[in-house]
Amino acid sequence: MPTTEKYDDLLDVCDDGIAPIIKSVVYRRSVELYYLFLKNESTIGDWKSQSIRSASSIGANLCEGFGRGGIGQRIQFYKIARGSAYECVHWANLAESDRENLLKKALEVCALMDLELQTSVRKAQDIL
Repeated sequence: MPTTEKYDDLLDVCDDGIAPIIKSVVYRRSVELYYLFLKNESTIGDWKSQSIRSASSIGANLCEGFGRGGIGQRIQFYKIARGSAYECVHWANLAESDRENLLKKALEVCALMDLELQTSVRKAQDIL
């Protein structure tokens, strides 16, 4: 699992532009989910690579969407991140070990992504 020191180190090198997304709960939880999949011992077909790729996609798309500038682009990347979070639920369900923990974390990230997306959509409506 990532440590507080790892986040602090990242924040030390980030400028104020990216820091808000790195500090967000949804980003932190998505990284935790990534590490849970990474250390899991399930061996179903290409379960490992697919689950890790979908989990890493969440944080990557959050950061990319946040950095795009325009609210429309941000929403599009957040939708992709949310889709990856939902995909993680599928992979967690197929896990041969630690299934309950993976499902709990994946569902938590889904709920946080839903909230993040709803908040962004509301902001976009306020701008219009």
